[in-house]
Amino acid sequence: MSKIMRGRDVIRGNMAKCYITIGNETHLFMQAQEVTCEIEYDQKEVNALGSTMKQFKNAMGTGSGSGTFTFNTSIFHKMAVKFKNDFINTYWTLEMHINDPDTPAGTLKFIARDCLCKKNLLAKLVSNADILEADLEFTFGDFDIPEDGYFTPLAGSIIGGGVPSGGFDGYF
Repeated sequence: MSKIMRGRDVIRGNMAKCYITIGNETHLFMQAQEVTCEIEYDQKEVNALGSTMKQFKNAMGTGSGSGTFTFNTSIFHKMAVKFKNDFINTYWTLEMHINDPDTPAGTLKFIARDCLCKKNLLAKLVSNADILEADLEFTFGDFDIPEDGYFTPLAGSIIGGGVPSGGFDGYF
């Protein structure tokens, strides 16, 4: 029997929330328009005896992210000035709650720790722009998805085979 995704399973992106914590101060980063965090693995080739194909193993990972936000906050300006004047890096934590109350998928809670600006827009002027946007590039040294922070498996998403009888918990 073929399973299809239902319209109600789709998550609306505008329902997400994004927070930035610097020291003991947390900001609702509601002007974020798009934020992406990813990990890139440093894969090593493994020669396997008896195989005609090379195998691979992930050795280390590098966390990086980018975002676009409305150019109306000076959080990142202050980081740049602190680095320029005092040669001090400002590390911060990014937390995203990706949730749409209209879908049974629930919420994904993602936390990127030890974030550090890689590229930071200091000033921008566009005379014919309706909205000024800023792009941000950053790295992060650690991440977490809390135990209650995973999406709920959608009806019909597990169609058998390949997953142990205990579900994904036994697999991961």
